[in-house]
Amino acid sequence: CRTGGMRCLIYFSHHLLDFRLSELRSLLELEGISEFEHRWSEEDPEKTCFLLCELPSEVVARVASRSVLIKGIYELWGSGVDLATLAASIAECPDSIKAPYLTESSSFRVDVTGFGHSFTMEEQAEKRHKLFDFIDFKGKVRLRG
Repeated sequence: CRTGGMRCLIYFSHHLLDFRLSELRSLLELEGISEFEHRWSEEDPEKTCFLLCELPSEVVARVASRSVLIKGIYELWGSGVDLATLAASIAECPDSIKAPYLTESSSFRVDVTGFGHSFTMEEQAEKRHKLFDFIDFKGKVRLRG
């Protein structure tokens, strides 16, 4: 799941497409990071707003707070083209990474977002409930950010 930093899913606004990566690189340079590995979730960056990369965890919050084009940066526990591969991928992520978020004293919220596709409320609820089959959230649900 992790080699040196935090595996991240960066969720960008889908405007000023040519500046998304430039802004991120500039913010990372302010943190002393001149190079980082990354890939867009689709081959054509104009068809996605999700970037996958690995960043030192101590810079993630500062980069997100300074950015204009980043909507959020999320720790990536796994990925998959369907629910079965997602579950298997999350199972491979070390418990030491997931454990702090799966305690009774932690809170959580699950947002269902699609790019170029909207989900009905029923579809969102179904997707959220399926996560509970393989992620054992124990804390309280926090509906507001």
